[in-house]
Formats: sequence, C-alpha cells, structure tokens
Amino acid sequence: KQYRRQLVPIPDTVDKLMQQLDPQSDLPMIQQVSAQIKRMKAIHIPEDQWNESVLDRHLHMNYRIVDANQKELASGRDLYALQKQFAGQAQQQFSELPVSVNDISGKKSWEFGDIPQTQKIEQAGVSMTGFPALVDEGDTVGLRVLDSKPTAKVSHQKGLLRLIKLALPKEVRYLKKNLPGLDRMRLQYAKVPVTQANQKQPTDLQDILVDWILMQSFLQATEQTRTRKQFDDMLEAGQQRMMLIANQSCNQLSEILEQYQQLRKSLSQVKQINWMSSISDMKQQLDNLIYQGFLQHMTESMFKDYLRYLKGLQIRLDKLGHAAPRDQQLMREMAGIFQQWQERKQLADKKGRVDERLEEIRWMLEELRISLFAQQVKTAYPVSVKRIEKRWKDLGL
Repeated sequence: KQYRRQLVPIPDTVDKLMQQLDPQSDLPMIQQVSAQIKRMKAIHIPEDQWNESVLDRHLHMNYRIVDANQKELASGRDLYALQKQFAGQAQQQFSELPVSVNDISGKKSWEFGDIPQTQKIEQAGVSMTGFPALVDEGDTVGLRVLDSKPTAKVSHQKGLLRLIKLALPKEVRYLKKNLPGLDRMRLQYAKVPVTQANQKQPTDLQDILVDWILMQSFLQATEQTRTRKQFDDMLEAGQQRMMLIANQSCNQLSEILEQYQQLRKSLSQVKQINWMSSISDMKQQLDNLIYQGFLQHMTESMFKDYLRYLKGLQIRLDKLGHAAPRDQQLMREMAGIFQQWQERKQLADKKGRVDERLEEIRWMLEELRISLFAQQVKTAYPVSVKRIEKRWKDLGL
C-alpha cells in the first residue's frame, strides 16, 4: 500500500508505463517496470515487492504452446516450466527454419566468412530474431542460428575455444605438459566439494586448467570474434601471453588450494559450542568460494581477491578465541542484506536466470566480510552495509 498510494491515479500510471515498456528488451518485465517507475516518479520499488504469487490464478498470463498447424501442445501459467519442457523441441524446430546464414558442420579452421550478430527470420507471418554462433562439435566446429542471445554467447565462446585448440595443437600439448605443480593441485582439488549445479562439469583439473588458461589468454581480452581477421589477430595476441598466464595462474591456484585445505582442517577441528554459528557461517562462505568448477567462474584478476578472502577467513578464525561475541554481533549486522541477496539469488537460479546485478552484490558482500571480520586485510574499495543497501537500490533490485 505504501507504494500504491504514490502511484495514484493507477490507470494513468499504467497508461504511461505501457508507452515506455520495450517489448524487445532482454530485461524481465518486472525489472523494466521498476526502472520506469523510478524514472517517472522517482520512487524505488524493490523487485521483491512485486510478489506474483499473491495474485489470483486467473490474473496470471495463460500461455499456449502450439505447433505449425495451430494445434495446442500444452498450456499453463508457469512460463518457465513450459520453456523447460519444450526447450529442446523448440531449438530443433528453430534450427530448421529457412535462414540466410547456412548451418555449417565439420570445420577445423575458420571457414565461416563473417558471422553476423543477429539474423532476422520470417515464419508464418511472424518475425523472429536468431543468433548465429559457433558450436563445439567435439573434434570439429559448426555454425548454427540459435534461439536466444545468452545461449548463443556461451556456444560461440565454446566454439572459439575448440577452434583455438585445432589451430594450435602443438602449443596446447606443450601447455598440458607444463602446468606447474599439477600433481599436487590435483590431490588438493579432489577434496573440494561438488555442488549440485556443477555435477556435470569436467572433473580433471588438467583439462579444466588448460581450457581456463586458453580462455583467459585468447578470449578474455577480446570482444566476440566474428571474422577471420579477428580470429587470426586473437591467435597472435594470445600466444604471446599464454605461458605467462599459465605460470602465474598455476602458482596462485596452488596457493589458494593450499590455504583452502588448511582452513577446512582448522574449521573441522573446532568443538566449542558457542563458536558454532560463526564456524557454520565461515564454512558456508568457504563452500561458496571453492567448489568443483569454481575456476570456470573466475577471471585472472580474481586470484588475488580469492587470496584476500581466504586470508580474511583465517584472521577471523584466529580471533574467535577472544572475540566470539563480537564476531556474532558482526554476523547480525550483515545478516539482513545477506539474506536478502540469498533469497533473490535462489529465485534467479530457480528461473534459470543469471542476474549480473546479483553477481555484483555477491562480491560486495565478500568485501564486506573483509571489512567487518578482518580489517587488517585491505578491501578492494570502501564498503559497508549502508553502501551495499544503496547500491542494491541503485541497481533497481
């Protein structure tokens, strides 16, 4: 009600909103609506205040899935569930539509010409946008027109990675054989927990490291490569930094895994009952930082941040002996914003959506832990609960 009163007369506000919303936007509708209300009325309505679950069922959009002959295949009010159910079938049919970018398969070098960012497709009087992207076929690379921008971006990166391996077989073999400290890191990494979201990730650290180093060396510093010249330039630039990145990254990863094992051991040995809430919080933080597949979500610049976070955890643990009550007080100070982030992250994960705004807040929370529990370690930037709450509003969350 506190927000509704500020939006009266509601019909007029709705009319103005409808004129401002962009049906072609990649942003979810609620995110668009919140942003437009803030622009029009200078009112910030947190996205979690738009609670769709309290609406009567008949007020939810009813979606119908039909085939080319308009025969209904399914219907329902849960769009995400329908998308999951028909995702494979939809992509298969989408790939069979007539497009000017022809499907290509079985290539081992750049034989794709210039790849456009988008492709307009007309079918049965309906205009659609497709997204041409390289596809990793295992030993070869293909080109497909995919039905979503995020899917195409991921596929294109994987296709580029495969092309790099095909273009530089000797260099990649040398890289695999010369990863510093690999055997010890393998033993340490084997003890890292597997999360449900990463059960299907590669498990051999050598393969993970090679792919990661190639990504950082060749793909991280470039926009999406879509022409032969861009690909050749990328190959030349990446080779010059590949082994330097490999040596630096392996040394830092080894240090991270070493600190992780020491922390894990120390946390498991704590028996004091009055420390358990703090220990549980630290274990949760550690598991959110280090898990099977965590490397795939890191960039090279984040290694130093990880070392700071682990050092902060160790300092916090060392303080517990004489400052357990203070530790629990600091936990309470950040509990509200952390729980708020956690609930929104779980909701985004449930919908299969990656929200970059939540990722930004996640790393601000890591910096906040440094600021609260380990002031001896410098934060990357000034941070506090109030700063995070302000940033939360600025991002429209």
